[in-house]
Amino acid sequence: MTYYADGTLMRRSTLLEWCKNRRDTFGLSSPLFQARRQKSWRTFGWLEPGHDYATGACPPGLLRTLQEAGDHPVDQTRGRYSCRFCPSSHDELRPLPKLTTASGRELLLGSASLEVLDTTGQAWIAPDLVLHYVVEHRYLPPAELADARLAPR
Repeated sequence: MTYYADGTLMRRSTLLEWCKNRRDTFGLSSPLFQARRQKSWRTFGWLEPGHDYATGACPPGLLRTLQEAGDHPVDQTRGRYSCRFCPSSHDELRPLPKLTTASGRELLLGSASLEVLDTTGQAWIAPDLVLHYVVEHRYLPPAELADARLAPR
């Protein structure tokens, strides 16, 4: 997975701007080409071994918001990433992390992103593996997200 430092500002590319307005042959917006409504977002939870990250107890409200966001992932892909912090030998595949959300839904993590808004309305995006990082590796998301809420759908 690609590493981004927490809080890195990302901007939607011109291609995604073009794709946002693309219509299929029936005049409908194709889900394949729908882009985020936000023009920019900040990153969190894009972790990789070799890069330090903040640790500590995640505020319960933020964990609940992230779990709710897990019920509505964005940027779903066909491939999967596994946790590179969990131990494994070279002879075995790393297991894909799973998590049961607040709604009781079991998520197989590693193939989508989660989007939340901070109190100023700034969008923040993380891989869905952030749920695993928070629970299993004590990753502490940035303080700006302590009162985060779900991004509108």
